[in-house]
Amino acid sequence: MYEAVQAELFLIPLDRDRVWYRYHHMFGRLLYNRLTRQYAEIVPELHRRASEWFRINGYTVEAVEHAVAAVDFNTACELIVQEASELLRNEMHMLLRWFGQFPENLLIHNLAVLYAWSLATFDRLEEAEDVLDRAEPYLDTGETELQSLNDEDILGYFAAMRCMICLGRNETEKAVVYDEEIMRRLGGVGNILAAKC
Repeated sequence: MYEAVQAELFLIPLDRDRVWYRYHHMFGRLLYNRLTRQYAEIVPELHRRASEWFRINGYTVEAVEHAVAAVDFNTACELIVQEASELLRNEMHMLLRWFGQFPENLLIHNLAVLYAWSLATFDRLEEAEDVLDRAEPYLDTGETELQSLNDEDILGYFAAMRCMICLGRNETEKAVVYDEEIMRRLGGVGNILAAKC
């Protein structure tokens, strides 16, 4: 490896101290293609191990990427839920890309609010509303990403999403009704209309 670094063959430094490197993307793709052709059966396990390493070392995006590549959607789901606020702030495009690969039942049962929020952020309001409509019957079962919260909080988050959708459609009167529900259920924590003013 040292010789390859010295000769700067196929490697790109990621930091000033030259501790972290990555392969040139074309060389990395070549190696990955060879791996998947010759050792396809171990590729998911390698992705699972990489996901775990990235999780332990605090690299959530990379951990989710490898979990999704391993088709380990339960782990990817847990990681997304644990880091939801950070991902919603900085990785909205990634979230939508990941969600596009998830099985439908996980999206509806475990990621409904996050999925709807991501869709609404990109003005895909009808799709966001459809996700909420399909997920609401499961609220009473505790089969949602917000199962650690109480029922009032869960319903408050759903109301917050519906309020956002109404605001996106300029349906102010409906938004006010949902905003009142948010105030009642979340005690003002999620007062969307106040935040919009």
